[in-house]
Amino acid sequence: IFAMGIAILFLPKKQEVLKDKLPKWLSIKNFTDLKLLLWEAVLTTLVVYFVNSVVKKDGDYSWEMLILPGSILMLSFCIYILKK
Repeated sequence: IFAMGIAILFLPKKQEVLKDKLPKWLSIKNFTDLKLLLWEAVLTTLVVYFVNSVVKKDGDYSWEMLILPGSILMLSFCIYILKK
């Protein structure tokens, strides 16, 4: 995603060629769009990692497991604020 975003932003000839072939969610017009897309990718990775760790713990939970959902919540709130 990062390499494609950099290519779209800095190679104008590639931008015209790739514009028709890329999906709508990968339409990058400026650095803010690229930043939001990368934040969403990191957020998705954190959610998948948290669900994986909950499944592996098998009921043996501690309070330290709340750190990851807290960071997911803060990142989600930041993305929401940035999009507004």
